[in-house]
Amino acid sequence: KILLFIDNVDCKVNLLQDPQEDEDLQAFADCPNINLVLTSRLRTPLRESSFYPVEVRPLSQEQCVDLFYLYCTSIQRNVRNTEFIELLVNRANCHTLAVKLLACGALYEDIALYYREIVKSGFNFCYSTGDEDRNAARELKKLFDLRTRTEEQVSILWNFAVLPQV
Repeated sequence: KILLFIDNVDCKVNLLQDPQEDEDLQAFADCPNINLVLTSRLRTPLRESSFYPVEVRPLSQEQCVDLFYLYCTSIQRNVRNTEFIELLVNRANCHTLAVKLLACGALYEDIALYYREIVKSGFNFCYSTGDEDRNAARELKKLFDLRTRTEEQVSILWNFAVLPQV
C-alpha cells in the first residue's frame, strides 16, 4: 500500500475546485493500493463513505508562546520577554505560521523594540471579512517589509533569496 499526502487539495492552479469534481483525485481514490490523506479548507469529502474529518484546532496562547520561544532561541524565557511575546501572539491571532514568522523576525533583537516595530508596521492577523486569504497575505507581507529591517537584516534576507539559485 502507498500512503499519499495531498496538501491544499481544494487549490488547483489558483482555481478553487471541489474535490468531488476533480477527476485526477477521483482516480487516486479509486486505486486500491493507495490511501489518501488530504488537507483542505473545504469540508467537502471526496466520497461520503471514505471521508474521516480531523479538524486541526488552533494552538492556545500558551502553546503559541512556547512555539515562539522554540523558533526564537536568542531570547531568554523570562517574565518581561513573555509579556511582549504574548502581545505579539495576540497580534498573530494564535496563527501558527504568523507566530513562527514573528519569532524568526525577532532573532537577535530586543523584544520590546521588535514589538514596537510590529505595531508600527500595522501588523494584525485578526480578520473576519470572508476574504481571509487576501487579508492574511496582506498581513504576512508586512512581516517581510524591508523598510522596517536593519541593513544587516536586509542583507541576510537578500542572501537567502538568492541562495537556492546558487
